[in-house]
Amino acid sequence: MMWGRVESICDAYATIILPQTDINDIIVDFKADLPKWDALESRYIQSQAPGSAVQKDLLWDIVATNISKWGVRLHVQAHKDGLFTVEKLINKSKSELMNGKALEEYNGMVAIKDAMKTNLTHFVVQKFTAIVVTGLEKDLSNFHDEINTPQLESKESLQIRSQLDEFYVTIETKTSDIVSLIESEFSVSQPEMVGKLFLAHKIGQSISHRYSGVNGLGTKNGLPLIDYSVTVETVPPKVAKLDLLGAYSIKSVKQGLVIIILKDPEGVEVARKTIKITRGHMITINWTL
Repeated sequence: MMWGRVESICDAYATIILPQTDINDIIVDFKADLPKWDALESRYIQSQAPGSAVQKDLLWDIVATNISKWGVRLHVQAHKDGLFTVEKLINKSKSELMNGKALEEYNGMVAIKDAMKTNLTHFVVQKFTAIVVTGLEKDLSNFHDEINTPQLESKESLQIRSQLDEFYVTIETKTSDIVSLIESEFSVSQPEMVGKLFLAHKIGQSISHRYSGVNGLGTKNGLPLIDYSVTVETVPPKVAKLDLLGAYSIKSVKQGLVIIILKDPEGVEVARKTIKITRGHMITINWTL
């Protein structure tokens, strides 16, 4: 969590500005909100209905982490035993396993699991056992079920997301208050503290960017646009491929006007729109051809 950095900053400055009760009170109040934020964020993730983008990402992260951990750990032994094809197949980082369409990456991770399972006897020293294989197969099964479930968002999730939106406003207000007070009273006598507290302000603002972005569905004659992609023209561009249900989601987009482009499987532009991203909100943009 980014909050650890903010809390450390606030701890350091409380001793410097203790005589200034107004500023110190704001910082104490700000720190008191940090565990509330963590709890609310945790509830939001847990409240996701099956098929939600958050739930898909969470299970994708889990299975990619576990598959890559074992693949990287075992590839050296595969090389020593002359299993060069297996070595090349299983030596994949987590980012490589998540750099594509969900279904394609699922099939790729299944292939890695099968290669390690088939050569189980070569990896005894590394403690790769049948129990580990069962765990990986369970992770893969959970992820497969999730990517084949329509995206939904529960009523509870919507309520919590509304609370998160309100929290963003609170965070921005409090960090802005810190900056305003510091700049007005300490701009000359404590310039170093000004800069560091301004960093705390920026960290607070950056929290909301994680939940800012665009999602939606792409269809043609009622059927999903498979293998199409959506690009948000930022620097660098953010790209998401539509899944088997024609759904996509792009997060961590900074607020402001941006251009989004729908491209066909060959990368040819099909349509584009200009939209306004609002901090802390996912905007739904659907494409119908």
